[in-house]
Amino acid sequence: MLANFIMLTAASNKRITNRAPSDYLKEVVAALGTRLDEVLATNLITPTAFEAAMADDYDAFLSERAKAISSAISKLTGW
Repeated sequence: MLANFIMLTAASNKRITNRAPSDYLKEVVAALGTRLDEVLATNLITPTAFEAAMADDYDAFLSERAKAISSAISKLTGW
């Protein structure tokens, strides 16, 4: 599903393998600090989607991110 894709380095992908989002996203929050909202927005991850990921609610994350991706596509194409 497209809503589950995000660009990561191989090293980053290895660090999160077999870990719950609620675990590894704490590191992301700490590393990004005040840039968190900006980085999430540029990756089409809404606050609601991020909250779902932090709660390990995969279905809600995918649903919310799919909405954000669809909205971005609609804005770009005018559909």
